Formats: sequence, structure tokens, C-alpha cells
Amino acid sequence: MVGGLLDTHAFVWFLLALVVWLGSIALFIGAHLWFDPLLPLLSVALTALLVSQLTFVSESAERARHRALL
Repeated sequence: MVGGLLDTHAFVWFLLALVVWLGSIALFIGAHLWFDPLLPLLSVALTALLVSQLTFVSESAERARHRALL
């Protein structure tokens, strides 16, 4: 389950980065406006990492409580 979830997250990440990158190029070519995608992508990456860690910790704690009851 975890492997499939990580593969899904990696695919979504790739699509998000591709959309931001292509949008940046389209803005530069079409409107002569430069959009630096580094900081938005970095903030999204850190948010995804924090949410993943929070989910893992909460599921681990819940699993430990269930094991303690058995």
C-alpha cells in the first residue's frame, strides 16, 4: 500500500512541476513576464512532506494504540 501511495505522490508531483514549468515558459513567451517557479514549488514540496509525515505519525500512533488493546 505504501509503495503505491508513494508512486501516486511522485506522479502527482511530476505533473504539478510540469504544469508550473510549462506555465512559466508560456508566460515568458506570451506575455514577456518571468515567473520564477522555485519558491512556489519548494513551498508545495515542504507542505506535502509535512502532511505526509503528520499522516504517518498519526497512523503509527493509532496502530500502536490498537496493538496495546489487543
